[in-house]
Amino acid sequence: MSIDTETKVERRIVFKLSDEHYAVDIRRVKEIIKVLPITRVPKSVSYLEGVINLRGRVVPVLDLRKRFNLPELEGVSKRFLVVEHKGALMGLIVDGVDEVLEFTDDMVLPPPLLSQTFNKEFLEGIVKRDEDIVILLSIEKLLDREIERLKTNAGG
Repeated sequence: MSIDTETKVERRIVFKLSDEHYAVDIRRVKEIIKVLPITRVPKSVSYLEGVINLRGRVVPVLDLRKRFNLPELEGVSKRFLVVEHKGALMGLIVDGVDEVLEFTDDMVLPPPLLSQTFNKEFLEGIVKRDEDIVILLSIEKLLDREIERLKTNAGG
């Protein structure tokens, strides 16, 4: 795709959940890693899988399939997207990472009204890509509530 150099270009990391493609702001993604051993956290919400030890840092891990009420798939090779929000690292379990998507604001369509599977407040819009649609997610809106919940549960 050819993009005019005068136009502001957005860059997002595209990942898969089931057969759907989602994208988050590339500036929020610190790294993409293979799945590490997860230590479970008792009495946490179902989609908080637990925590991982990432080079000496304890990082909470959210399963986006569970967060978005998607069915679990067996035999899927998963990845962690390690993202940063408000100074905190969070691991997001995804089915796979595809590419970096570049687009301009005029290519973003409003979020669909059909979203019953997860809270549409997390959606920023959609971008058409070839025969596909990529759903743009807001890390800020997705993680604000989760980080507050973790701070409350930790007593801080």
